[in-house]
Amino acid sequence: MYPFKKARLIDCEKNLSKRWYIEFYAWDVQQGKLVRKRFYEINNYLGLKDRMVYANRIINQLNSLLEEGYHFDVNKVPEEATSEPTRRYTLEEAIEYALEIKKPSLRSTSYPSYKSTVKIFKQWTKEYGHSNLDIGYFDKLRAIYFNDYLLVERGYAPKTVNGHTAYLKALFQVLVEREVILKNPFRSLRNHKEGHSRKNLAFSLEQIQQIKEIVSRMDPPLWLFIQFIYCLFRRY
Repeated sequence: MYPFKKARLIDCEKNLSKRWYIEFYAWDVQQGKLVRKRFYEINNYLGLKDRMVYANRIINQLNSLLEEGYHFDVNKVPEEATSEPTRRYTLEEAIEYALEIKKPSLRSTSYPSYKSTVKIFKQWTKEYGHSNLDIGYFDKLRAIYFNDYLLVERGYAPKTVNGHTAYLKALFQVLVEREVILKNPFRSLRNHKEGHSRKNLAFSLEQIQQIKEIVSRMDPPLWLFIQFIYCLFRRY
């Protein structure tokens, strides 16, 4: 474990016209002391509620990382890494390259989902000025930022966010295996808790019996049509 100071929000007394930031201190191995780090991305959110939601989420995640031993060490090499990256890619180049490599192994029904995730990811890199970022500098913290972008700015449900995260985890693993990067930033991201949806629930046996009685009596052609659909489904 390394010394640290927990992340906190500097909100300028809730004044949205001023520059807010999230601040924390982590141990720097080379300097042998605590180093302050500030994140100003919170100012991309214009509303007070959006800023507070984003801030609370980032602060909780940062503090979890710090408690797990997060620190600065420019010379540290992940245990699973055995060599330096073979060549340098920008973030946008790397994700396109990973999708191209992954495509032949994907089912025709899966590829559009991966492609959609990559499209959203590239939009995020452009909006936040990360398109030309060296892929080697894309770390877990930036992966968390993208995760928050999906939740807060895109307004996606936790299940959808978890799906996009899974696709990116697979694509970044392609880059690890080809030694483009040393560590997968999406590998240890926690899934969001998914609520139970009542959409697309099947009818109960009692409901089926009620529907059958009412429809067969009130609209026999419709009941015949329903039976055709059912038979075709069973045959399929």
